[in-house]
Amino acid sequence: MIFTTSSFYTEPGYNFDISHKVFALIKEKITKRLCDTGLKGMKDDETLSLMVNTSSSQQTIELKGPDIDRKNKFLVYCLWLPYDRIAKSDNLLKVFLTDYFDGLMELFEKYNIPENTIRAIQTEVENEILFNDEYVFDEEPTPEIDLSDLDL
Repeated sequence: MIFTTSSFYTEPGYNFDISHKVFALIKEKITKRLCDTGLKGMKDDETLSLMVNTSSSQQTIELKGPDIDRKNKFLVYCLWLPYDRIAKSDNLLKVFLTDYFDGLMELFEKYNIPENTIRAIQTEVENEILFNDEYVFDEEPTPEIDLSDLDL
């Protein structure tokens, strides 16, 4: 099984400033702990994807899905996280990780993964990420795109 995780925000102005490096580390830790041994009901060539989202009205942690793409062997879940609780917290990254892993618990419960396994991964991730400047969100400027050559 292949595991991916990322974010996709659909409401303008409502997103979490979380570095892609955070998602990469979570993917690495889950792959190492869970994917190499397999998940009940998942084949080696199937992909389990978790997309993080939020909105101005989202007040609770909510796991939706899966959306299934049988042709490409993808199962996609969407994890909706509460915007205000995370964005207005004193430590956005800490609260984000807490809520993210609470949602991850709900996801992996479907595959009979014990809570202590997920919490151990959470502890590893938090120990590496929190107070480590390498994982601080650093927004890259959007490059200017010259469309003058296009015949529109």
